[in-house]
Amino acid sequence: MDEQKSFSANLPSRIWKIGSLTTGVSTSLITNKIKEKFSRSEEKPSSGIPPQIVEKIVKAMGELKGPWMKIGQYMSLNDTYTDDDFFQAFSSLQYESPSMSYYFTKMQIEKELGKSPDVIFKNFGRKPIGAASIGQVHEAYLQSGEKVAVKVQYPDMDKIIKSDLTTLKIGLLPLKLFLKGRLEPIIEEIQSILVNELDYSQEAENIDYFREFNKNNPHIVVPEYYKEFSSKKVLTMKFIEGSPFEQAIKDATLTLEERNNIGKILIHSLLNQLFLHKRIHADPHPGNFLLIDKETIGMLDFGCIKTFNDKFISDYKELIKGIISKDSVMIRRGYVDMGFVEEHETEKLDALEEFSEFMALPYRDKENFDLAENMSKLKEGQVVFKKMSDKVGFRIPKDFIYLNRTLFGIGMILFKLRVNLNFYNEVESYLFA
Repeated sequence: MDEQKSFSANLPSRIWKIGSLTTGVSTSLITNKIKEKFSRSEEKPSSGIPPQIVEKIVKAMGELKGPWMKIGQYMSLNDTYTDDDFFQAFSSLQYESPSMSYYFTKMQIEKELGKSPDVIFKNFGRKPIGAASIGQVHEAYLQSGEKVAVKVQYPDMDKIIKSDLTTLKIGLLPLKLFLKGRLEPIIEEIQSILVNELDYSQEAENIDYFREFNKNNPHIVVPEYYKEFSSKKVLTMKFIEGSPFEQAIKDATLTLEERNNIGKILIHSLLNQLFLHKRIHADPHPGNFLLIDKETIGMLDFGCIKTFNDKFISDYKELIKGIISKDSVMIRRGYVDMGFVEEHETEKLDALEEFSEFMALPYRDKENFDLAENMSKLKEGQVVFKKMSDKVGFRIPKDFIYLNRTLFGIGMILFKLRVNLNFYNEVESYLFA
């Protein structure tokens, strides 16, 4: 029980840890804002949080799991698009975090499935192969000899999430001074997603849906799950063999053609999910993909799924069409229809239209666009958007939070793949057909 004991469901200890975390963040932010106000330096401002505090924040979020780790993972998606070390420090939360000991894993499986994992499975790996925000995954073998991945939820996560969300809203009050209305929709969306993720039987249904959705797609593999070895807090799935996506990218053995092909698979998978099914895999970081071979990708973790209504998809499609076509009327109407601004808020519409120029960069010339070579321009767009949003205070539509997270996640992977594609050709049939 002494190994891997950093994660705890003990509420008093969590409240103390959360208090220390929010106090450190708030103090650093307020101090930095005061310094910025009276500083005459022309240097680019940083996040304002010292590296040693950032390290503590990342460690605490990994140990707290739940909403806190989700926020950390969300922030880490900025690491590709910014030079700020603050965001880059959170990338570890996509791959590793403290896990619960085997004692608690064993208790959870016995409670859910009625027997010890050593009885149910021919072999059960005591050390997890992955630890995420509400559960961890163990490698195991069925009595028949088939290799499986067993996802086990941390104890009392329903109580923890309810408590943490209350503490989160109170603890991050100082951030509202600087985020100008952008914090509440993020917390609300994280709350709705985490509540859904708590029910692994719902994730099993998502797996079935995505397996059916991809049954004729030879490039995407979705694992099947085993109902008899699953419950609301334990999910047993067929083990997919493949290389961790991040490692496959770092090995740099893929040719440009192979990298482009993998990029196309990811792009078309997302576009099909969004425009044909209106339901997306909303947690597309590299840790949730496996490279099975140079033409096949394995998709993992279907707890975070976002479904959109017809109006949202229609409005979003019209906005993107306007941005690509450089149609000012469509762009401005699109942002109003989606709920970013009111029609009379012309200053905000001007700012959003200006930012749209950066969004259109990969598509506008209808030629190949090298993400790596043009990343400085895309980063500039992020800086411009942040300055604009700080100045005029955009509202972020609730449904857009996880779509944006998904687009960022896929974009991050495409950048790491260093793809060089004609992006217009890839999206044309979905938008203009």
